[in-house]
Amino acid sequence: RKDISESPKKININDEMKPKKVDGLFSKLKESPKLLTRVKIAAIQNNGGASSFDSSLIIKRKDISESPKKINKKDETKNLKKKEKKINKCSSPCHIAVVGPPTSGKRTQGGKIAKKTGAVHISASDLLRYAVDNKTANGLVIEEFVHEKKSVPDVIVSKLMIDRLQEHDCQTQGWILTGFPNTLGQVEALKTEGMQLEHFIMLHTPYEVLESRVKGRSYDPVTGRRYNATHFSSLNPKVKKRLRSKPSSGTEIFDGVKEFNKNAKLLKQCYFDILFEVDGTQKPTNVYKDIYKHAVRRK
Repeated sequence: RKDISESPKKININDEMKPKKVDGLFSKLKESPKLLTRVKIAAIQNNGGASSFDSSLIIKRKDISESPKKINKKDETKNLKKKEKKINKCSSPCHIAVVGPPTSGKRTQGGKIAKKTGAVHISASDLLRYAVDNKTANGLVIEEFVHEKKSVPDVIVSKLMIDRLQEHDCQTQGWILTGFPNTLGQVEALKTEGMQLEHFIMLHTPYEVLESRVKGRSYDPVTGRRYNATHFSSLNPKVKKRLRSKPSSGTEIFDGVKEFNKNAKLLKQCYFDILFEVDGTQKPTNVYKDIYKHAVRRK
């Protein structure tokens, strides 16, 4: 009571020069209800019965106690850790390959795995398309093979893929390959560069199912993503407007399946210890669940 009567400025809420003393005083008052009662009585007596001390100072005390939470260093540290986890979702970089016949859904599954793990998704077909669109030296050669409806040589495909895998993002975040390695030559190219796979996922889908998926197939010229009416019925209206049809003949699909099946046996032998075969006739969500249980969740 003596301290309060002699130096009322210490508890004056309008005194901005000494906020720390006000804060210290109210922390003591909060801890001791009896002391708070005595201070209220003293304040009323000194101010001629005015009881405004209680309401005004309690409001200020509330503001003071709440404001530090906004700049709490512990909260900032937690937020930074959450951001780091989003960037590096795997404890160690992933090295996974997903292969399958044309329209089996390998690109869709590769994208989902990459999104979940934080790894870089690399599609062999996208690399080829990019080289052709940008008219690179390899792109001009690739374009000739495409016009002649011939398979692009393993040397060119492997070169494009190895160069991409040696970039910084792939080295630090890991990678998910789709449509590669598809042949024995491509397998050897990876081994020569010392790039080891952790999981080799093979999608199995019969020709009849693949043929039905080709109907209504389209792609987005902006993102390069492919869509099928049976699996992507709910799309953004803006995306729907810019979609372009992607016609594929039954012969083209048949040749692709035949080529894949020819190499499938060799691929199984090369990766027998890390091979995981999935039924590609399931819905995309169910296919991903199988892959997630086997390869993604273990990370």
